[in-house]
Amino acid sequence: ATSAFEIENAITVAPNPASTFVSIQTPSSVSVESVSIYNHLGQLVATKNSANFSITELSTGVLFLEIKTSEGTFHKKMIKK
Repeated sequence: ATSAFEIENAITVAPNPASTFVSIQTPSSVSVESVSIYNHLGQLVATKNSANFSITELSTGVLFLEIKTSEGTFHKKMIKK
């Protein structure tokens, strides 16, 4: 059994900072179902249904990712440059 803490630590967002395209890496036992992207004000700015997606349409700055997976929901922070 893998704890939620271990899964959260194993999930990576790359590249970070990013300007055009982002890939979320997860352990092989975890699949990404959707990603909700929020700006620094907590406003939902995009929803993606894949672990690999374009962020060209988003404003620069800090973005917060809510990553829904087969093993629960995890949160990551990234920089759009």
